[in-house]
Amino acid sequence: MPLHIKLPWDEEKKRKPIPFRIRKQLMIKGRGACMWCKKQPIQEFHHIDENPRHNRIENIIALCGTCHNKVHSQEFSRELLQKRLWKVLGVKRKPTTRLKPKSRSKRRRALTPLDKVLKQAKKDFG
Repeated sequence: MPLHIKLPWDEEKKRKPIPFRIRKQLMIKGRGACMWCKKQPIQEFHHIDENPRHNRIENIIALCGTCHNKVHSQEFSRELLQKRLWKVLGVKRKPTTRLKPKSRSKRRRALTPLDKVLKQAKKDFG
């Protein structure tokens, strides 16, 4: 009787399908070829942070089967994969991992003396 060992990702990492628009964008950006070796056609998509719930374009790289196996055998580091993906996507800097919610309250900046003069002139002369 086989024993089933509970792995950490069995419950925590429920796999969500990668949205079609993201797969399509990766296929277009990579021109249908593996984003690592650029020789073989894309066969698989790899989550760089290895969490299948994070389906953002900055976290998914399109690979051929050979390169995907190399990733899982620890031949490529996450940093190398991320840099290669950013190069293919044309990202100049590190993408934000989380978008900050917009503040509901509008903060007023302190008025400079010039701002005060302009504001008064606007009141006086319409």
